[in-house]
Amino acid sequence: MTAAQTPFLGKIWHIAPEDNFLVALADGVWTRFGVTSDFALSDVTILLPTRRACRVLQNAFLQRAGDAVILLPRMMPLGDLDQDALFFESEGGIGADFLTIPPPVSPLARQCALAQFLAIADPETATPQRFRLAGELGRLLDQWQTEGLDTTRLAGLPDERFAEHWQKTLKILAVILEYWPAVLDERGLVDPARHRNLLLAAQAEFWRIHPPAGPIIAAGSTGSLPATAALLAVIAGLPGGEVVLPGLDTDLANLAWEQIEESHPQFMLKKWLDRLAVDRTAVALWPSKSTKTPNEIATRLDRRERMRLMSLAMMPAAAGELWQQGDTGQSIRLMAALRGITRIDAATAEEEALVIALILRRVLEQGDKKAALVTPDRQLARRVTAMMARWGIIIDDSAGMPLSETALGSWLRQTARFALTPDAQRRAVEILALLKHPLAGLGRSAGERLALVRLLERKILRGPALAAGWGGLRAAILAADDKDLPSERQSDLLDLLDQLIENFAEMATLRGQRVGFSTIMAAHGKLVETLSSTDCESGAARCWDGAAGEAAAGFFSDLRLAADHHPPLYALDYADLLDDWLLAVPVRSVYGGDSRVGIWGPLEARLQQADVIILSGLNEGVWPGDPPPDAWLSRPMRRALNLPTPERRIGQSAHDFVAACGATEIYLTRAERQGGAPSVPSRWLQRLDGVLRVLSPNDGDFWLDGQKYWLRLARGLDFTALPQPVGRPAPCPLLERRPNQWRITDVETLLVDPYDFYAKWVLRLRPLDPLEQPPDAAARGTLIHDLLYRVLEDWRQSDEAAFWPDNMVEKLLAEGQRLLKNFDQNPIVQAFWWPRLERIIRAFDDWQRADVREWLPIALETKGQWVREHGGHRLTLIGRADRIDRHCDLPDQARIVDYKTGTLPTKKELESGRKPQLALTGMMMQYGGFGDCPGDWQVSNLAYLAMGNKFEDRQFIPIAESLMTAADVGLDRVMAAFFAADFAFTCTGRGHGDYHYLARVAEWLVLDDDDGDDEI
Repeated sequence: MTAAQTPFLGKIWHIAPEDNFLVALADGVWTRFGVTSDFALSDVTILLPTRRACRVLQNAFLQRAGDAVILLPRMMPLGDLDQDALFFESEGGIGADFLTIPPPVSPLARQCALAQFLAIADPETATPQRFRLAGELGRLLDQWQTEGLDTTRLAGLPDERFAEHWQKTLKILAVILEYWPAVLDERGLVDPARHRNLLLAAQAEFWRIHPPAGPIIAAGSTGSLPATAALLAVIAGLPGGEVVLPGLDTDLANLAWEQIEESHPQFMLKKWLDRLAVDRTAVALWPSKSTKTPNEIATRLDRRERMRLMSLAMMPAAAGELWQQGDTGQSIRLMAALRGITRIDAATAEEEALVIALILRRVLEQGDKKAALVTPDRQLARRVTAMMARWGIIIDDSAGMPLSETALGSWLRQTARFALTPDAQRRAVEILALLKHPLAGLGRSAGERLALVRLLERKILRGPALAAGWGGLRAAILAADDKDLPSERQSDLLDLLDQLIENFAEMATLRGQRVGFSTIMAAHGKLVETLSSTDCESGAARCWDGAAGEAAAGFFSDLRLAADHHPPLYALDYADLLDDWLLAVPVRSVYGGDSRVGIWGPLEARLQQADVIILSGLNEGVWPGDPPPDAWLSRPMRRALNLPTPERRIGQSAHDFVAACGATEIYLTRAERQGGAPSVPSRWLQRLDGVLRVLSPNDGDFWLDGQKYWLRLARGLDFTALPQPVGRPAPCPLLERRPNQWRITDVETLLVDPYDFYAKWVLRLRPLDPLEQPPDAAARGTLIHDLLYRVLEDWRQSDEAAFWPDNMVEKLLAEGQRLLKNFDQNPIVQAFWWPRLERIIRAFDDWQRADVREWLPIALETKGQWVREHGGHRLTLIGRADRIDRHCDLPDQARIVDYKTGTLPTKKELESGRKPQLALTGMMMQYGGFGDCPGDWQVSNLAYLAMGNKFEDRQFIPIAESLMTAADVGLDRVMAAFFAADFAFTCTGRGHGDYHYLARVAEWLVLDDDDGDDEI
């Protein structure tokens, strides 16, 4: 049949992709129907794919009308039909039969119902996983019904060729498909896809019998859905009906057109035209006669060349012989085709987002221009939104943001998870995350709440993990010293704890029980509102206000209705389900941002254009995206059942990509690395690269030159100057700012790295302990010291102090077990510490049994103080001795023993004065610094007792007197240097490194020639 013989001649049109589809559509409708009168357009009906397209077309008509008063055409969305919108021409009851179509079941109600089916089919599947499978099954049912397939095809599918788990899936699926329609019939409902099919079919049948009186135009649809394709065919056959196709490729060679596969951008258009037996040449160009300036005409010609280039790049692989024959159409003016197009390959996703933000900002600075970012990558869209916010620019994202990523969403998830988690499994970080959340009010002002939370964090939660449950937290608050936690603040924290326990009590009682959705939702809603209330605002007002609050309220309302028929479930599963559900609820801002910029999805960009279009995320796996995993059908199964294949999705993505390339100025961006791994350019970019290398073999990459400017601008945006490493810090505070009271251990710090001493005692900075600090060497050392002190102190004050009893090893082991109970929440301690501790205890028992014949302890863990004067300065030294012994035969002879759970100091370190702690402790006793010991005793021995991985014999320091004398002299030298006005606390970069980040050691240590080893 020739073009002249087709019955649809003058019925089917197309708008070239280089034209703004909706603007051209409005211009053509106005030119053809609106010139007769201001009310002529009201007789026209226009069907568009989406509601957003209807709004944009409405604005196009208003701009075309200017100041004139007109009645707009009736515009209806094909993708979101409802029964109130359809059958608008029913007269005298005609069409009433069509209104009996059952309403659609809500997706949540269907998911709950299908989850019950799965619970019967496979009871061992966990509830959250069952609901996820139910959601996937619902989408499969929609695909099945969208394609109009008969469910009996599944029964005839041979299953012996599939793996065993797929055979099991087929059996479950067959049972569900057999009984599911009966469930819907009983409730008077249908699946959403079937409801849409019934509406479209009813409308098509109604118009076939009763054609509308005025013109009716279906525009912008590719007929990808069978029901939509059938309705378009009916409209094309109506007396006043017309169909306007988007972006039909008239440049593609006939041979290539016949060999189009599913992944080609034109596949769905070709499929629909073949259904009507319409030749592509019979599709006329839509008559758009808007006035264009010479510059606009030239720009359009350039875009026409670009579309010819895109057509060449998208040519089917099966038509490759056309390249060899040179039958690829007329020659393309390459420079014109690439005019206005810029490709940018950013290094990272963050850099890509920054480049996009810079392009959008430049458009805003250019007056009336409009720009849009088109991408399927939601993470990239959110990055661009954040980048724009740094300049105070709010950008409208049509897809919105998942509710789970809003403050309210995270609050709902946190409260549910915290309330339903057993006390023993709660962690300090979860408590702080809850109390620090911006929506947490706790009936207090923001300042009061934050002050209490910070106090709880610093004094209670940081450090070793607490005992499990609320009781462990209460015990820790009560055990806090009054010095660290004043009694009034302790009372405030206990009040806060009691408030939390009371608020969570109702929902906590549901933990481990099977409850209905309505019960758990009511308890959760009450908890959220109670915790959110402040001293001046109710929790309901804080939670359910704004776009996120309205979306959340609507979701919970739908869930309450959907779950009425669902059986009880374990309360803890509710928290897992909530995570999945909130991720699927979009939150769209009620008040959009700047109208000149926006973020569109690929489908929205198909029908509208902006002056500047940025196509981003052009990597394989993003655009086109990877096919989503199918939990129900494998790819061979889908092929056997004639379900849509991933290639069809790729073809639709390709159509959107080509349609968006028709703008005046376009940018194609991608990130060379994503998630730390190299990325692969989108297949469409690779095709363009290949075509350009053929058309311009000498310089096929010249179209990349435009990216240099934007990458240089992005990389220099936050650049101020080349980084200059700082010098070695050497602060020199005033004498009155320097402390005149030291601990003995601080002397070693002053010798090793004076800057650490400065940061700790002059700046008064202390490193915070980590949350739930795992037991480390310091904790093990403290445990050993406590163990020996408790047992030896009881023994020393008993009647058996003159000898070492036989049962002392049992007492040591019993006390060790008691102390280890403080670490019950950490099984590693019990597994690794106890065997080591047991070996140390037995070795200590053997040593002490022999040592008691010569030395007896007279003081354990005793504190001392020594006032030293030198050069007119007064210094107070304070310290602690682990143990002071007296000689059994020489009562005026004393020994100081230091339990060493770490590495023992070497002889060189002791003699050089780098480890002066024990020597200074001996000097303190020699000068009467320990009140428990007579001042005239002679310290004749200093000893380290190794208590580390293995028990070692005492390490004596026989020249104790010479070491103490050297320490005495050295202390005078240290004081003289310390109290000198020009003394600088120079950082050496050595030591334990608590303050190395503050000193920026990594910046100067390599470049600084000074080794920092100058002696004090």
